Amino acid sequence: RARTAQGERAGATRSTADLRRSWRRYLEAALARHDNLDVFEIAIKATQALAKMADRNMQINATLQDGHIWMGNAIKTVLVEPVVL
Repeated sequence: RARTAQGERAGATRSTADLRRSWRRYLEAALARHDNLDVFEIAIKATQALAKMADRNMQINATLQDGHIWMGNAIKTVLVEPVVL
């Protein structure tokens, strides 16, 4: 396989930060005209844990405190720490 000057494989998967920057550049102009819109990033682990909680008759509770969001059902609680983009 071809390698870059840093020894990385050419065509390697882009990092999450690279994808975030690309997404933001793509949508920034369209989103900028909305004064009351904030975009947040939620960690992959948190979104995966929330997805595992999903079921047909789910009931989710949410508690917001000090910039953190605790979301849970009768079995599990997940900490969601949103990051403003």
